[in-house]
Amino acid sequence: MKYGYPYSANQYKLTILRYDFRASSFCSVKEIEMIRTSVSSSNLASVGYDSIAQTLEVKFNHGGIYQYSGVPSSVYSGLMAASSHGQYFDRYVKKAGYSYRKIG
Repeated sequence: MKYGYPYSANQYKLTILRYDFRASSFCSVKEIEMIRTSVSSSNLASVGYDSIAQTLEVKFNHGGIYQYSGVPSSVYSGLMAASSHGQYFDRYVKKAGYSYRKIG
């Protein structure tokens, strides 16, 4: 098998592909998780953001990990700068109605 390009980035994970000559197709080699930054909050444990896909990823202290789609970078910046990450998240992400999915 020959490793290399192309690679693809979707809104959830970066996937590195390899070309399988026997199957004449690409197959996944490794998925790279979004990098999150720890925050000091009674509700949120860590927050990550993919500016290309406009995806916000939040790990909660209760253990769930969620991704919110279509979140502008200004909302992410505001969340990270907020004095209360939990209150900002509730007001500008949760109540704003962004679509989301549980990933962990």
